[in-house]
Amino acid sequence: MSPKDERIRLRHMVQAGTKALAILGTRTREEFASDETLILALTRLLEILGEAARAVPDELKAHIGRQPKLTPWRQNY
Repeated sequence: MSPKDERIRLRHMVQAGTKALAILGTRTREEFASDETLILALTRLLEILGEAARAVPDELKAHIGRQPKLTPWRQNY
């Protein structure tokens, strides 16, 4: 995968996560659980994030995991 492709994948992850947080907003767990449209939207955003994460090369995952402000990439991604 080229560095450009890696950046695109990471950008997709950030965008999907940012959208998910914005959509969820300050809703409570109860509000979330009772809104099927919201559940479906967040599920799709998490799918996008997961698909992009799965395509990130192992070398980049290892590099990201060594950054002091970032959580290490889990092995099962």
